[in-house]
Formats: sequence, structure tokens, C-alpha cells
Amino acid sequence: MTKVVYDELSELVSVEYFPYKVREFEKFYLTNINFSYAKKYLNRLNINKAKGKKDKIIMIKNDQILDTSIANIAIFANNLG
Repeated sequence: MTKVVYDELSELVSVEYFPYKVREFEKFYLTNINFSYAKKYLNRLNINKAKGKKDKIIMIKNDQILDTSIANIAIFANNLG
């Protein structure tokens, strides 16, 4: 797994590599957010506020699924009813 950090001017700050860990997820809560989430931010204050006491959330804004609180998300069209 790789973590790439850029500053506000899109200049590269750092690149870190981590061993990939397979995780199993069972339950997510669909959660509407009202903050900007155009990019992944190191500051997770808004995400933590949106989570509240929920363990894992899928963030939704303007009827669009944006991301989850713990991992990237992929939705395959052939899995949609």
C-alpha cells in the first residue's frame, strides 16, 4: 500500500510504503456529509464527526457515493440490481 502526500499547491511532500493487509468488512453505514471531499485529506476531523459512534461509513454527498471512512470503494455495474 502506498501513501502519497501533496501540499495545497499539489507539490509532492512525501511517499510512504506499507505492507498490504487484507481486511474483511461486514457493515457500513450510509452517511450524508456536508463538507468538501474533493480529495483525501490527512485531517480526518470532518470524517470522524460524520462517523460519530459508527464504526465504518460510506460517505454520500449530493446523492453520490464518494468514499468510505476506512478504505477505497469500488462498485461494479454488473452487481447492481
